[in-house]
Amino acid sequence: GRVSERNGADACERCPAGKISATGDSKCEDCPEEYFQDKAGQSACIMCSQRDGLTSTKGSTSCNLCMPHYYSGRTTPANKTGKAAHLDCISCPEGTSCDV
Repeated sequence: GRVSERNGADACERCPAGKISATGDSKCEDCPEEYFQDKAGQSACIMCSQRDGLTSTKGSTSCNLCMPHYYSGRTTPANKTGKAAHLDCISCPEGTSCDV
């Protein structure tokens, strides 16, 4: 989750959210499509919940897109316990098309 891009650096910098690095890496890498990382300084990305129809683009900090054959129902706002807002994706009814 930390990198140093120059030789002889005194300290490593944390990778920003949406990017990761493994120990010994010299640069941060974007999380791939269908994965995200919402915290800085991490070494692994988190897979989007395909069960919920969610996906993401490369370098995402959240699963902010609906997968094909799903449509965006609404965004659930953050709640008082600190759970972040999230997108609700709804499966297209059988026999219908919901292309964007």
